[in-house]
Amino acid sequence: MQGREQNLRLFINHTELKPSRHWLKLRPVGRGKDRNAIGLQVDVKVGERSLWRHVESGSAYKSQSSLVLHVGLGTIPTAESIVARWPNGGGSRTLVSYPGNRTWWLYPDERLGDLLGDGVLGWEDLEGLMLHLDGGFSPGAELFDFDGDADVDGADRIAFLGRFCDLSGDFAVGAVDLAELLGRWGKRASSPAEGDFDADGTIGAGDLAMLIEGWSG
Repeated sequence: MQGREQNLRLFINHTELKPSRHWLKLRPVGRGKDRNAIGLQVDVKVGERSLWRHVESGSAYKSQSSLVLHVGLGTIPTAESIVARWPNGGGSRTLVSYPGNRTWWLYPDERLGDLLGDGVLGWEDLEGLMLHLDGGFSPGAELFDFDGDADVDGADRIAFLGRFCDLSGDFAVGAVDLAELLGRWGKRASSPAEGDFDADGTIGAGDLAMLIEGWSG
């Protein structure tokens, strides 16, 4: 065991990497002031094994734990499931079939779809969704994977619109939002927050169609 008065030493594993060995890294995103998600816990199921990881700010003298979680998958190329739990009642998410040999961002539910991280879904966020829609799933797409199934498809688009078209701010699209949109019918608008979801500058049929698509009751 190394004493406090001794110089620090760095140990490096030079074992040749084998192509049959797989890994997965998770870069958690925190909530509020906890930007690094300190205290977050992750359970990764790989075959018959369940692997536990957590984010901590430090673990020993003169050291800093990595804020990126590393999980060895062994000979299995895909994580069967990833269950992440944010601290202080921050909720949880379950991801399934996430491919290995990649680093994935791990977003809390409220951050999904929000490219700028400003708490508002705008046209730029919609463009990001469409860029990844029904395409190959790669790092960057996980921001739009609302249902956590390792793809961005029609279900994720509907989930996105369920927030994008929320005019009343109640985190759901329903009768109140429809009434607000109809009350602005034909008027000029300059943002999704004003009801211009299709970016044509006017409240009309295109915006109504998007709102109905994201309808949650």
